[in-house]
Amino acid sequence: MKRVIVMVLAVLLAMTPLFAGGQAEADENKKTELVFLHYMLDKEVGALPELIEEFEAKNPGITVAVEGIGVDRYTDVYKTRLVAGQQLDAFFVMTADLKDFADAGRLAVLDDTVAAQNMLPAVLDSGTVDGNVYALSSAGNGLGMFVNTKILEECGVDSIPLNWDEFLAASEKVKNHGYLPWIMGNKSRTWSAYHSFENNMFAENLPTSDLEKRVMNDEVSISEIWLPQMEKIQTLIDRGYINPEESASITWNDEGFTQFVNSEGAFMYGIASHIQLLSDAAPEGFEFVFVASPIQDAPLPPQAHMLVDRFIGVNDASEHKEEAIKFVEFLFEKENLGRLALSWGTYTTLQGGISSDNPIGSEFAQTIADGNVFLWPQFRNVCLNDWRDNLSKLIIGVTTPQEMAVEFGEYYKRKLLLNQ
Repeated sequence: MKRVIVMVLAVLLAMTPLFAGGQAEADENKKTELVFLHYMLDKEVGALPELIEEFEAKNPGITVAVEGIGVDRYTDVYKTRLVAGQQLDAFFVMTADLKDFADAGRLAVLDDTVAAQNMLPAVLDSGTVDGNVYALSSAGNGLGMFVNTKILEECGVDSIPLNWDEFLAASEKVKNHGYLPWIMGNKSRTWSAYHSFENNMFAENLPTSDLEKRVMNDEVSISEIWLPQMEKIQTLIDRGYINPEESASITWNDEGFTQFVNSEGAFMYGIASHIQLLSDAAPEGFEFVFVASPIQDAPLPPQAHMLVDRFIGVNDASEHKEEAIKFVEFLFEKENLGRLALSWGTYTTLQGGISSDNPIGSEFAQTIADGNVFLWPQFRNVCLNDWRDNLSKLIIGVTTPQEMAVEFGEYYKRKLLLNQ
């Protein structure tokens, strides 16, 4: 009997490495599944599926389950999943929710990521709350100026204007040759509002994230900041460089685009996503480029006005937070984010990164790569519509720049007080 027991033990000892090896193999084959939620559908995803496959190949222990929800439903869906504690590791963060999520501890801090360190400073600030980075923008759209290069050549303008004085000089030559210098592509008072926001922030070097606080502390006056730009708008009207009677609506429309591609004017304000639309509508031989608006005073360089979106954050409560951050870092590697930008037709949010390769917008892309970037001001949410309404009074001659500056400065501060 004793001999039988000894033999059984010997067999078990001999099989132990096999059991251990099998367990090790099982542990090795066990994968971590990340859930990544975004609001893109169909072709909007661009190169994202390819990049996810590459990430999984480089990280064999991780898989990524991706789900796209239409933007109209997205906010309700991702908020519900976060509150309910359902698995959600990385996801698109809506900017309206950024501060609330950060304050509630729902977002992981991304300060130490390579992605954050490589981000354009202005873009990084837009995903920052109380000094910590909680979301990273993966895409930027451009607000700038379309230029009919053939008209400039015909009018004796040797180069695309880079600042306000050069723009005025070019506009005078264009007008003298019988063209309307500036076509309001959206037929909208929005045109003036955009430019007012942009230029005054450049001139005063006021960080948009800090502006409201400084206004409330009486450290700065909105009236004094915006008056110079309102005077510039008045200059455009007085010199006949824009047609104020066409500032009636608040939507982009085909009429302005038709004017531009029919070579009725030299300049038109618009967004980068209009490049393809204009290219499709333009007659053969029509030549145009998309550049940063030359509304700042020399010697400031041209500034690319960007709208950034597709912010990506990581769920701080995720059981796989480390792996989720690793996934986000992969997407924000310069080459990978460049591939997304090319596939989405957007502009990079990284310093020196790769943007849309459409040659029509190459100068705008280079301006971004050089780091000369200005983001849509955060204070627009307080009273942008009111700002438009006030600008329409200026455009039709009901008020003066001085009167408007004082009136709107007082109104803006009251609105801030109500929104505290």
